Amino acid sequence: MMRDAEPEDFWSPVVIIFGIQVICYIAALIMKDNSIVDIFWGLIVSCSMTIILVLNNNWHHRTIVTLILIWLWGIRMAVYVVLKHNGEDWRFADMREKFRRAGGKALEIILSGVLFFMTGLTMLLISSSAHFIAIYSHENDDLFVLEWIGWVIIFVCIILEFVSDIQLLVFKKKKDNKGKLCMTGLWRWSRHPNFFFEAVVWWGFYITACSIKWGYITIWAPVVITLTLRYVSGVPLIEEKYKDREDFEQYKKQTNCFIPWFPKSASQVTQRIIVENPEKERRRNLP
Repeated sequence: MMRDAEPEDFWSPVVIIFGIQVICYIAALIMKDNSIVDIFWGLIVSCSMTIILVLNNNWHHRTIVTLILIWLWGIRMAVYVVLKHNGEDWRFADMREKFRRAGGKALEIILSGVLFFMTGLTMLLISSSAHFIAIYSHENDDLFVLEWIGWVIIFVCIILEFVSDIQLLVFKKKKDNKGKLCMTGLWRWSRHPNFFFEAVVWWGFYITACSIKWGYITIWAPVVITLTLRYVSGVPLIEEKYKDREDFEQYKKQTNCFIPWFPKSASQVTQRIIVENPEKERRRNLP
């Protein structure tokens, strides 16, 4: 059974997401810090689902549990970004410098606006499964196994993402680790565990949405965030930053890029080098 949708169910998330993004954009221009978008990312998405439920009054077991989980996700993200925030994030600083070099201050302002618009559009797309639940879930529906599976995935991945973030934060706070790579804890199993668990969170919301008729059509939501993190704004930027470091090259040979898996031993890495380039390895070992 599907609840009948009202016009405000569709325009309210658009107004909320892009309205707050405009405020963030103005604040970023004043503060010269585009990375503040990361602080509000999760909170904006959480607010949009909340507003939908306030307007349509569609409060029941499925929407309430999903809303609690999305706020847990949003607050976790905001708190972590605030804790690690120390001026504009290097990724946004690099983009700002490229904008300025390409066309001066005016182009920097325009392209920063485009950046905030694209971020808002991404928020709208990835939150589609959660919005679908808020709009179409019916109070008389019984809970299905897909909902429980989705909720467990969301909760577990939020916790694991929190653990990976805290492990990285604690590692960087230690003076002895300055300039070093974090290769312990969850970072021993994946070079980007935080991005991986972030992507899987949205697969959890999608699985939950599939318990509602036509919920499967929101497949673009988890696909967009997964592809964005893996191939656009997440993994590639970090990999590019460290690509010339020898310790990172060794880390790449031992540890999976995205999906956590058992790390390779030193002997496995050596064997792989010999197999891939036996002549180079033979010359290296000559007396």
